[in-house]
Amino acid sequence: MSKKNKNKAPSTLSKVLGLLRGKRILVALSIIFAFIVVLFTLYVPILIGDAIDLIVGKGNVDFEGIFKILVQIGISVGITAIFQWLMNAVNN
Repeated sequence: MSKKNKNKAPSTLSKVLGLLRGKRILVALSIIFAFIVVLFTLYVPILIGDAIDLIVGKGNVDFEGIFKILVQIGISVGITAIFQWLMNAVNN
């Protein structure tokens, strides 16, 4: 293939972006939802580490603090599930 023909051929990315031209809002929503999912997915291990830090030793456990963290983990997992479902719905 000559250079002349090679420059005229649209790239795969150009084709995909052309197909998504009328759906910019949906693409933006998908990216925002993906960011939220990643954010909360990475936040849960931090919370687990905080809960482990409340276990000092035998007979020295802050159960009230651990319960609060478990509630935060549950809320984070719930938010992650909702936004992951929304992202999949937008992508489909």
